[in-house]
Amino acid sequence: MSLKTRVGKTIHRYGMFSRGDRVGIALSGGPDSMALLHLLFGIAGDQGISLVILHMNHGMRGEESDSEEYFVRDTGGAMGIPVVSRFVSIPAVKKERGGSWEEVARDERYAFFEDMTREQGLNRIALGHTMNDQAETVLINLFRGSGPEGLKGIPPVRNIYVRPLIDISRDEVIEFLRREEISFVTDRSNRDEGFLRNRIRASLIPELQKSYNSSIVAGLTRMADIIREEDDFMKRRADEVMERNGFTFDGGVAEISAERFRVLHEAIQRRIVKIILEHFAPSNKGVGYSHVMAVLDAVRGDNPGAELILPFDIHLSREYDDIRVYSTREAARGEGPSAAGVEKSVKEFSYSLDIPGSVHIAEIGRTVKAGFINRRDIDFSSRLVAFLDYGSLCPPLHVRSVREGDRMVPLGMKGSKKVKDIFVDEKIPRRSRRAVPILVDGESILWVGGMKVSERAKITDVTEKVVKIEII
Repeated sequence: MSLKTRVGKTIHRYGMFSRGDRVGIALSGGPDSMALLHLLFGIAGDQGISLVILHMNHGMRGEESDSEEYFVRDTGGAMGIPVVSRFVSIPAVKKERGGSWEEVARDERYAFFEDMTREQGLNRIALGHTMNDQAETVLINLFRGSGPEGLKGIPPVRNIYVRPLIDISRDEVIEFLRREEISFVTDRSNRDEGFLRNRIRASLIPELQKSYNSSIVAGLTRMADIIREEDDFMKRRADEVMERNGFTFDGGVAEISAERFRVLHEAIQRRIVKIILEHFAPSNKGVGYSHVMAVLDAVRGDNPGAELILPFDIHLSREYDDIRVYSTREAARGEGPSAAGVEKSVKEFSYSLDIPGSVHIAEIGRTVKAGFINRRDIDFSSRLVAFLDYGSLCPPLHVRSVREGDRMVPLGMKGSKKVKDIFVDEKIPRRSRRAVPILVDGESILWVGGMKVSERAKITDVTEKVVKIEII
């Protein structure tokens, strides 16, 4: 099968082009990109696409970089394909911005592609990555201890970027260029073994091919294909689990239930945590294994009040079953919660309550209703209803929010207890405590809404009138 046919099959398999697409070809002048150019030129008519050559002069090798640009321009002119180039001094950018040579060059290259997409009306950018690039990337990520996302390597299609040579080896590229008598330039920086990728290319892979597996490149590429498909499945599965369990991003905060989270398979747990952390990370990058495991330890551990601060100003706070993840970076831009990681607190409130009567508490969106009831109609099945001995009350009654130092004598106890400790016992998160209505009279607390009734107001054999208090 010819190389042209195999590239056509790859394009069809991954749906790389549609008829009418205007495709930018990233052309450095090296062997891979020159093979890409000539192969796409040969099938452009069949595919119904038009081509534009994109070249970035990195300014890293002086006259050599300039000669490569001239070579690319001459190539485009000879083939009748428009050429767009840009000069960027990578050394100057690196000096100003910092970072590694590879990172700076890559960022500038993709910024150029994005600009050209808009300026030239491009639908796709074709890159010359081959099967060997795939194998090298998998090994690099393996050495870094990457999970499935790293081991799936370079995707054949990502957004506007397509890689038609991803199923072709570098040896096949060189043979194609030799047979077709196509000229190319050689970038001497590709021989600099100060770069990890170059060492893998020049030393490691040849040794693996010689001593272990002559088909190691194809094997690593096949593994990447399998892992990529399974990784895509895991992503979809994790999204479904998050939606089903209500693990949502609400107002810049990710909220999950520790109880529901713990019963999930550990692989799904890790994936969900990674999704959440990457949501808050710049460009969705930089989240590592240690970050994911730190969150898992906090969620699955025994500390009900665990706090965690991660890179990129990502915070985790746990209050019993409630786990919240947020970024103070987003808070600073007004896109998330306060820097303390707490939702806007419910304002303090206090309302008088008549018997019979009702009052709507706007701060919490609930109504408290009071009325008389026959003893035979008492039903203790709902925690949102309390029954009190009217004769023991000291009107007027008020419904208010909790206050510092609040205490009461709960039903069945002889001594008093802090309301704060009741909240702890009931596992009420700190941020929710001010939303709990507290019923008081002129003497003390009668009811901590939904939790404890006062010993003083309990129904006894001598109770003559029963008051029903209900939160609706």
